Amino acid sequence: SEEAQHLISPAVETASLRALKDELSNMPHDAKSALVHVQRVAPNLVDDDHLLVFLRGEDFDVNLALKRLLRHWSQRYKIFGPEKYALPMTLYGAMKDHIQALKQGYLTLLPMCDEAGRQIIYINKTQKSNPSTDEKLQLMWYLLHVAMQNPVVQKRGCVVLANARGGRLEGFDTRWASQAASF
Repeated sequence: SEEAQHLISPAVETASLRALKDELSNMPHDAKSALVHVQRVAPNLVDDDHLLVFLRGEDFDVNLALKRLLRHWSQRYKIFGPEKYALPMTLYGAMKDHIQALKQGYLTLLPMCDEAGRQIIYINKTQKSNPSTDEKLQLMWYLLHVAMQNPVVQKRGCVVLANARGGRLEGFDTRWASQAASF
């Protein structure tokens, strides 16, 4: 059953972590430069618990987890820039400049899951405030990060629910939509 898959033995976790680290060490530096920088300046951000998020999300397929891990750090660099991407993904770290935007509720992590057990991220386009594209991307990244702290969500994922009442096509932000969809 799916619930049984969440009960991976410690031996499988340990072997998968070792295999993931071995594969990572064999990658060319330019393919993993964003991750290597974080390993050097903030190793606690890329500890075994962090690596397990990617392994769980890919059913412990090491090659798929490695691709997702490298894409994660590359995208995080693009979204947060060189100054903030290696900071902890907290309200005191990378998100310290976005507390007001979070309070405004344009993007919200709902306190319940859908029928399939997926976390729900709610976009409220009826809010009077409309954060910049870069800020929306950073807010979405943060909410996904928070949601992914739950091992069940790591496996089942998230859904996005948007309230676009009153929205108009000319107000559609194509950059935001395409980049957020790539997360």
